[in-house]
Amino acid sequence: MHKQQNGFTLIELVIVIVILGILAATALPRFIDVTDEARSAAVEGSGGAVGSAVQLAHAQWVAQGNTAAADITLEDGTVVGMNADGWPAGGTGATSISAGSNGQCVTLWQNLLSSNGPAVGDGGGTPPADGYGAVSGDGTCTYTYQPDTNMSIQYCATTADANCDSAGQVVIDSDPT
Repeated sequence: MHKQQNGFTLIELVIVIVILGILAATALPRFIDVTDEARSAAVEGSGGAVGSAVQLAHAQWVAQGNTAAADITLEDGTVVGMNADGWPAGGTGATSISAGSNGQCVTLWQNLLSSNGPAVGDGGGTPPADGYGAVSGDGTCTYTYQPDTNMSIQYCATTADANCDSAGQVVIDSDPT
């Protein structure tokens, strides 16, 4: 009487391992791509929030009948300084954004997004690793996403910068390449 053996032969086991390896090799790039897509979505979401907040602040400036630079108080009590054309320029008393005023861009982000926005810090210093680094230009604030510095959000308070087609424009670069 022969005992019948149960189990896999060595060849069957090797074939299963090879098939699993092939499946893993084809699926891995897809999972890596999901990280880029998630980061891109985070930047687009933050950029959309900034764009909406800018438009709401401008609408409030217009509704109050302002025709010159003025501070406005948002619904939550936050004060935003507006430029002469009615676009956000920073915190209390701010009337323009100038190159080298990174802290002003940090304040603008925090005031527009209140406590709900992602972390932001001075792009010339040490910005938060999971947030944005703010750098000011002539009439602009550029917020660079720190987990992937190829992605950014640029807010144009004026048309002084070549990337700005109109004042109040928010340009979102969510392409990780």
